[in-house]
Amino acid sequence: MSHETDQTTSTPGTIWVGVDGSSGSHAAVRYAAHAAQALDLGVHLLHVIPIDMAMSPMFPLVPEDMEPVAHRLLAEASQRAAEIVPADRVTSSLHHGQRTRSLVEASGRARLLVLGRARRSTVERLLTGSVATGVAARSDGCVVVVPADWQAPDEQLHVVVGVKDPEHCADLALRAVRLAADRGGRVTFVHVWDLPWQYDDQSSSLDREWTERARAAVDAGLQEVLALHRDVPVQLRVLRGQAARVLQDQAATADLLLLARRGHLLPRGHLGGTARALLREGTCPVEVVPPADASSDGGDLVVEEGGQETAPGRGAPLPV
Repeated sequence: MSHETDQTTSTPGTIWVGVDGSSGSHAAVRYAAHAAQALDLGVHLLHVIPIDMAMSPMFPLVPEDMEPVAHRLLAEASQRAAEIVPADRVTSSLHHGQRTRSLVEASGRARLLVLGRARRSTVERLLTGSVATGVAARSDGCVVVVPADWQAPDEQLHVVVGVKDPEHCADLALRAVRLAADRGGRVTFVHVWDLPWQYDDQSSSLDREWTERARAAVDAGLQEVLALHRDVPVQLRVLRGQAARVLQDQAATADLLLLARRGHLLPRGHLGGTARALLREGTCPVEVVPPADASSDGGDLVVEEGGQETAPGRGAPLPV
């Protein structure tokens, strides 16, 4: 289990950031600071000294030996965050533990957990895996993964939402429209369907019918939530193709791609192939929203508030 060696107090509603000194980490700090500034929140920086590092028997080290470097990384990240938000709203902590587990624990205490994705080759990813993917698969709260080349948007926030299951998209839709409402933005909902290539001849004659049926189903699943925020511009697109590729294309110019982590027989640890691919290769920040029952304490999570509201009647169909 992880433990803290140093901490400056964070408060509920704080955006947490995993800090490791990489280019992705720098982008994550900037992303979190801009989000905190827009939402009037604080930023809490977390560095985890891993207890499972490979050590040489010839040069034995203990985690405490890494603390000077860890404190320097946190100080540099604090300075970077304080360029965007007031310094008194930036806090930090240093943990010893297994990195994925420590960040998963942090996700349950954060309004949002932000992680960076550094530039790495495919070979490096195969050899080392991804802490961000492991955290997103098991987190109690929302996790956003930010690419190293992220820049703050100059215009209104554009959120793209991948809708897989129209019957269980209310929490995801609610988070998307609230983010857009808080930051003066717009939302594009994207539903993707496809059939295996062996059925191309048959499905070509059904394209229009299937697309219309999918549009009607997604529209029905979204309208009650969207009626709560009629002032947010919304668009719905129903497209055929490979899900990860289509969502990547649709989010190419977006500021945030929002995906849901569906419930699973296992309590934690499941993330679909589409989400994994987009977390690894996404050109914009990708946020993964856990199932509504994933968190034991949903007070800080916007998605947990959806069940407490009663929406007015259905709105008009969404524009194409």
